[in-house]
Amino acid sequence: MFDELNDKLNDKTKQQLACEIIFLTHNDRLHGVNIGWHAKAEEVLWKPDLQEVKSSQTGGRNVRYKRGFKSELVETMVDMVKDQLPYCAIRYAF
Repeated sequence: MFDELNDKLNDKTKQQLACEIIFLTHNDRLHGVNIGWHAKAEEVLWKPDLQEVKSSQTGGRNVRYKRGFKSELVETMVDMVKDQLPYCAIRYAF
């Protein structure tokens, strides 16, 4: 993806580029929907060995990356963007 952006974007667009890095919470209902819509993507998103159960404010049962692990993922992604897309501002990362 980074290579494609570097190859396809012109200089004017690169100067305006900004991104947001978000590792979202997931849940079993969405997992079921995604299996039907985007099964290959769901293979990447649904990783119970890397996730832990969390109760949402509405009482739903969600999964999130295990404590401490998510911060490593965010840091890695920030470093990748800074290294491979140095012109891309990062609005926020979590």
